[in-house]
Amino acid sequence: MKMSELAKIEEESRMVKQKILNHRKSSLVRYQELAVGQKGLIPLLKYEILTTPFIIGMPSLLGYYLRNRFAKFLFGEIGSNCVFGNYINVSSPHKIKLGNNVLISDNCKLDVKGGIKTDLIIGDNVLIGKNTVLRSRFGGSLKIGNNVGIGDNCIIAARDTSVKLGDNVLVSAYCYIMGGRFHNFERNDIPIAAQPLLPGKGVVIEDNVWLGGGVKVLDGITIGRDSIVGAGAVVTKDIPEFCIAVGVPAKVVKKRR
Repeated sequence: MKMSELAKIEEESRMVKQKILNHRKSSLVRYQELAVGQKGLIPLLKYEILTTPFIIGMPSLLGYYLRNRFAKFLFGEIGSNCVFGNYINVSSPHKIKLGNNVLISDNCKLDVKGGIKTDLIIGDNVLIGKNTVLRSRFGGSLKIGNNVGIGDNCIIAARDTSVKLGDNVLVSAYCYIMGGRFHNFERNDIPIAAQPLLPGKGVVIEDNVWLGGGVKVLDGITIGRDSIVGAGAVVTKDIPEFCIAVGVPAKVVKKRR
């Protein structure tokens, strides 16, 4: 990579960190940037009211009714017949779009921060398990197709790049899918955290893919349609369509046709 490109990436990273850690801004302003994602008193008040524990933490049928009733005032777009569990945490909800029949279980986090193009789009008939984190940051785009099932305790993140899950994808519990920039580590005279971020390539998981429990998918990976990745595998290279891959690193062991 050319030095000019590295310098540009490093400068972008520095500016993002400065924006987050800007001590000249009040705690209220920094909170609003990180949580609400919009300026002004009205967006702040609306966010605070709609995310009060009385609404997001209310148990039983009454809680489900209240969350479903007020969700249309919180998210950018929302379809019909969506169900929300207890204590769902959201940031920049105006950048989140939900399709029809979306079920988000307890303690999930929908985390969108920074960048005009940053978004989180969830299709129709999607089930998201407990404690799962869906994260899109600093220009990232996370798109989940239709008829997708995501298990408990998963993390799916897009940072400065795109992560796309196609239709009919199954993501088992404890999976980790990360698309985005990562730190350069060539120098050892300064901390890794102080070294420039290298550009990400994104992740594409095509239609009808099944990821077993605990699978990890790294940046720059494409998993072809109708493929299966065995439990505990770490995907470091592309997997062609109609394949079964297992191991660390994941290797194709069988064709499905």
